Amino acid sequence: MNKTLSSFVVATGLTAVSYALGEYYKWIDPTTTPFMLWLEIFSVWTSYSCTFLCIYQSRINYLIGAVSVAALGLLFYYKSDFASLALQTWLFPALLYGWFRWGPDLNTRPVTTLSLDWTLTAYAGVTAFIYGLCYWINNYMGGSMASLDAAILVLSILAQFMMDNKKLENWFVWIVVDIISVYEYAGQGMPILAIQMGLFGLNAVWGLYEWRKTQIASRVALKNTTFVAS
Repeated sequence: MNKTLSSFVVATGLTAVSYALGEYYKWIDPTTTPFMLWLEIFSVWTSYSCTFLCIYQSRINYLIGAVSVAALGLLFYYKSDFASLALQTWLFPALLYGWFRWGPDLNTRPVTTLSLDWTLTAYAGVTAFIYGLCYWINNYMGGSMASLDAAILVLSILAQFMMDNKKLENWFVWIVVDIISVYEYAGQGMPILAIQMGLFGLNAVWGLYEWRKTQIASRVALKNTTFVAS
């Protein structure tokens, strides 16, 4: 089974679990329209698929991610959550950047760690700039940005930028984002999305393990190649 098909199977199973938990614990708002409920379910399904493919470094995650971003953007628009909508608006060009940055699967960018030199300053600078852009979009749309919205926004920007550049530490940032998002989305009446964020926290730990394993394997291969060449 190829990675994409595997991601669809995993996404279907996890989405079903998320919905079942929401139903069992009566977390789903009975006033939610069928359209809104199915939109949330679809956005959750595509997000699960995208995350699975990120863990196994398949570049098609960016295509599925674009569909997920569009669905989430529409969902947040109807929920009047303009801070989260601003994040989805920024993610569209970010996904395009990541698609080219990763490169083809057979010649993908290697996993590296974040160095504590000028690159850290560059990451902070880009994050601050994009945050300012999203903040402007939020204000233009007439939204209000609470502290939790702002935290999710700025940390997601940083984590995505790190992921696009194959930095191992992106998974640590996503864990923090997932923890905050569980509380935030549950309070906004989006339990399926909140459950997903909780499972994403576990996925991030899994992703950290898989990326670290890949990084070690690449170092060993490079060392062996250098030894043979010498």
